[in-house]
Amino acid sequence: MEYSRQPDVIIIDVRGTAALKEGIIENSLCIGFDGGFANWVGSLLNPKSKIVLLGTEQQAKESIARLLRIGYINILGHTNFPISEWKAKGYPVINPTFVD
Repeated sequence: MEYSRQPDVIIIDVRGTAALKEGIIENSLCIGFDGGFANWVGSLLNPKSKIVLLGTEQQAKESIARLLRIGYINILGHTNFPISEWKAKGYPVINPTFVD
């Protein structure tokens, strides 16, 4: 995930709430499909932003379709790189606390 080290690249984590308990990549945006995905992206990101998606292939395909519909075309790709491997490589990960 060399893109994560580039300051002009935004990682959008679309894995969903259950997967977020494993950890969240530092400085990524966690935006799920439930609710207003397009509204959140439109509110938080410039349409010229360079985007990498973190999620399954199916989640990435759905995200790309939604992003393209609202004019976000700078999608560099997607990954389903396991957070455990991310941590093992020493990349910064936030371990969130969830209240059930």
